[in-house]
Amino acid sequence: MKKTTKDLAPIAIPHGPPVESTAEYYKSLMESARMVKKYPVWDVARPTPQVLMEQARRDLMEADEKLVAKREEEAKYRIVMDAKWQELRNKEILLKESFISFNKVR
Repeated sequence: MKKTTKDLAPIAIPHGPPVESTAEYYKSLMESARMVKKYPVWDVARPTPQVLMEQARRDLMEADEKLVAKREEEAKYRIVMDAKWQELRNKEILLKESFISFNKVR
């Protein structure tokens, strides 16, 4: 949508030297800073306690689903990690045996 100059509000240009209009400029800045920028929405109905309970129950169900997924993932990783630890223990035992046999040879 193209805006033409006749659709826009006219720009107010202060008359006189710019030094005299600085006070009014800063005054307008302070006034605009104090203005409420976002107005509260009065038309929206507030949630009832039943709605809040339903939202809390839904959030709890989502958290439970995420927890179940995390536990399944942890069980898979636990199996892999246990296998790696067992492999390391076997390597440790093999290394000890090789040291023992090396010391017997010397």
